[in-house]
Amino acid sequence: MMLCQYDLSVYNVGKRLLNKSFLSTSIDRCVAESFAGVDRANFMRRNLNNDLIQYTTLCIYKITNSSTALNIGTISEVPLEQEVLIMPLCAFEIISIKQHSSNESNIHIEIELEECVGSSVNDINESTHSVPQNLHPRIVC
Repeated sequence: MMLCQYDLSVYNVGKRLLNKSFLSTSIDRCVAESFAGVDRANFMRRNLNNDLIQYTTLCIYKITNSSTALNIGTISEVPLEQEVLIMPLCAFEIISIKQHSSNESNIHIEIELEECVGSSVNDINESTHSVPQNLHPRIVC
């Protein structure tokens, strides 16, 4: 996805997020990078000093519950995309945010999120702490 600096200010390590709609993504990082806009990196908005004001952003999801996301790659219109559908109303905690220089990568920001297990909506809205989880499969978006 493409984010501006204001959008990025909302994302902080430890913050919990509740997605409100279906999220379509891929388990293939190259496909996810394409979805994130790496092929449009040369055409992103810049200020008068030629500094970027838009950033390609890749989200990496650690899923712990098998009903949180469905691997629909075999029934997708484009099977090569290895599509995964993350269900609505799933909670995630931001584990890390990495910024890359444009010389290192076409992805400027990587946000790693881990699924919150056993949390109520009130816990998500009021808390910034999480219960440690085992490492689970990663899905990139």
